[in-house]
Amino acid sequence: MPLVQRTSAALRFTSCALALLVATACSDSTEPGSGSGAIELAVTTTGADLDADGYNYSLDGGTPQSIGANATVTLNGIARGTHSIALAGLATNCTTTTPLSVVVRGGATSRAAAPVACAARPVTHPNGVVAATVPISGNPYGVAVSPQGVVYAALIGSTTLAKGDLASMGFGSLVVVGSTPPHVALSPSGATAYATLQYGQGLAIVDVATNSLTATIPLSSDGFNLIVSPSGARVYATTAGGALYVVNAATRSVVTTLFVGAAANGLAFSPNGQTLYVSSRDAGTVSAIDVATNAVTRTYTVGGMPQRLAVAPDGAELYVANEISGVNVVNVATGSFTSVSLGSAGYGLGMTPDGAQLYVLLPDAGEVRVLERATRSLVKAIAVGGRPRNVAFDAGGRTALVANEEAVVFIK
Repeated sequence: MPLVQRTSAALRFTSCALALLVATACSDSTEPGSGSGAIELAVTTTGADLDADGYNYSLDGGTPQSIGANATVTLNGIARGTHSIALAGLATNCTTTTPLSVVVRGGATSRAAAPVACAARPVTHPNGVVAATVPISGNPYGVAVSPQGVVYAALIGSTTLAKGDLASMGFGSLVVVGSTPPHVALSPSGATAYATLQYGQGLAIVDVATNSLTATIPLSSDGFNLIVSPSGARVYATTAGGALYVVNAATRSVVTTLFVGAAANGLAFSPNGQTLYVSSRDAGTVSAIDVATNAVTRTYTVGGMPQRLAVAPDGAELYVANEISGVNVVNVATGSFTSVSLGSAGYGLGMTPDGAQLYVLLPDAGEVRVLERATRSLVKAIAVGGRPRNVAFDAGGRTALVANEEAVVFIK
C-alpha cells in the first residue's frame, strides 16, 4: 500500500512537471516573459535611381514616421503580441513587401527587415511647358539642381545664392558667398555647392545641409564659370583672365592652373569624363583638356563669341552656343564645324539628360529654343521672358530650370 501511494505521488509530480513544461513551451511560442518588448526595423534599398529622401513607416496603422533609404530604427515599449509594420512614401520605381508581421516577446527585441528594390527610371525630357516662374531679386544668372532636388540660383546682382526646392518650385533661404556670384554647381552627391565670384574673385564652397559658407578659394581675376567632375573629386573654375583652376575638392587646394583664352566661360565633359572642353569667348576657341594630365590636347577655333557647351552622348560632336553665329556643331575628330543660325545671339546651352534635345537660350529674344539634337531641327520656342542665361536639368530629365536675370523658370 505505501508503495502504491508513493508511485501515485510520483506520477502526480511527473504529470504536474510535464504540464508546467508544456505550458512554458506554449508560452514561449506566443508571448513569453512579462512586460513589453522592442522592434528593430532595418530598411535596405538596392538597385538604380534610389529613393534618396527615404520613406515613412507606420506601426499598426499609427502615425507615419520617417526613415532613411538605408537605415535602422528601434521601437521600444511595444506590447507583446503580433504587430504590423507598413512602409510608404516609395518612389514609383521602387517596390517592397510590406506590411510586415512581427511577433514581439516580453523583454526581447524582435527584428524586422524591409528590403526595397528600385529599378532604373526611364530618362526623358521636358514637354516644354512653363510650370512656374519664380521671381528672385538680385538677378538670378546661374542655376543648378542636385539629385535630391535641391535648387541653387546664383544671384549675380548680389552677394548671395538662393536655395530652393524642385518639388515645390520655390526658394526659401539665402546664403552670403561674396560679391557677384554668376554661376553655381553642385557635387554629384548633392552635399556641396560651389559658386564663382566675379568681383569677389573667388570660388565659394557651401555646405548644402546647413546652407552655410565653409571656405573661399582666391582666384587671380574675376570668377566666371565652373563645373564639378563626374566623380566629384575635382572642381574646375574659369576666370575673366583666361585661367582654368583645377581644385582638389577634398583638400580644397589648387592643383594647377591652365591658360585657355580670355573670358573662359563654357565647360562640358566628354561622356567618359576623360576630356574637359572649355570655351574662350574672346579668343573664339574651345580647348580640349586631358583631365588625367591637366594638359590642353587640342584647340578648336569656331570664331565669334563661344559661350556654353554640351557634348553628344557618343562624344563625337561638340555643341557651342555662340553669340555671333547661334550654335556651332563641331566634329570632335576632324575639328570641322557647321553653324545653326537662330536669328539671335546664342548664350546658354544645355542638353537634356536623355541626349535627345538641346536647349539654347537667347537673351535678346527672351526665349529658349528647343532643338532636336540629331537633326538640329526646331522642336519648340518657349517664351521665358527676361534675359535667359543658363539652364539646368533635374536628374530624371523631366524639368528644365532657366535663370533669366529676373526669375527662375521651371519648364516641365
